[in-house]
Amino acid sequence: LILVMLGAYGFFFNFLGFPLSTFFLMVFLVWIFGRRKLLVALIVSLLTVALSYALFVVALGLPLPMGSAWYFFGG
Repeated sequence: LILVMLGAYGFFFNFLGFPLSTFFLMVFLVWIFGRRKLLVALIVSLLTVALSYALFVVALGLPLPMGSAWYFFGG
C-alpha cells in the first residue's frame, strides 16, 4: 500500500505540485500507518510541508513545482 501511495505521489506531483501532493501523502502515511488521530496527522502534515518548503525554497532558493492545478484556482 505504501508503494501504491508513493506511485500516486509521483504521478500527481506535477499536477498538484509539491505542497498538495506532499500534504496528502503525509496525511495518509501518518494517519493510516502511524496510527495517529486525523487531527494529529493533519498538523504533522502541515508542519512537514511548511518546513520543507521553507528549507528548499526560502533558505536554499530551490524552486519546487506548484503544480498546474493552481491555475484552475486563479493561481
